[in-house]
Amino acid sequence: DGDQRSAAADVVRQQMRGPGRGSASPQGSSAAVVEVDAAATSGFLSEDPEQYVLQFGYSSASGSRRPHLSLQVEGHEEEDGHTLYLISCSLQRPIGLIGTKFAATAWLCPKRLVALRDALHGVVKLSLGAAAYEANFAEAPFARHGGVPGTTARLRAWLAALASCVNEGATGAHVVAAGLRFFEA
Repeated sequence: DGDQRSAAADVVRQQMRGPGRGSASPQGSSAAVVEVDAAATSGFLSEDPEQYVLQFGYSSASGSRRPHLSLQVEGHEEEDGHTLYLISCSLQRPIGLIGTKFAATAWLCPKRLVALRDALHGVVKLSLGAAAYEANFAEAPFARHGGVPGTTARLRAWLAALASCVNEGATGAHVVAAGLRFFEA
């Protein structure tokens, strides 16, 4: 299991660097390795993230208008002894944006805390690097282990900070792709 996580983290780091970028760390930082769940990340590793996010209207062209992503925790429910957090997701493309399949779309995506931590938080933290992660999420720490009181509020703040980073273009295509895949866009 540890070997799978290590291999997945290596693949994520290579994906972030892209072809021909050597062994530099993500975003030029010396970020510590964050464990990433191999099974949760395998889906987005096989396709070029920039190509994947184009279908939603995200472009790497500087100055291009971006879709607006919204992530909100609507609440939680218990299922088979596990807590599922109900995440309301929406994407709205700017007026006049050509090449996307929608003007606006919204959906509800139930997720367990462990999945949010392993498959999303880990990828975001690894890809941004320690300094950029701290700068963007200092006021929105991720939820603690165990679903203790305050978990929903922490998830609300963290997901709002993530959506803000994506909307402001502070993340690369790999984070946008990971998030859209994770939330089953």
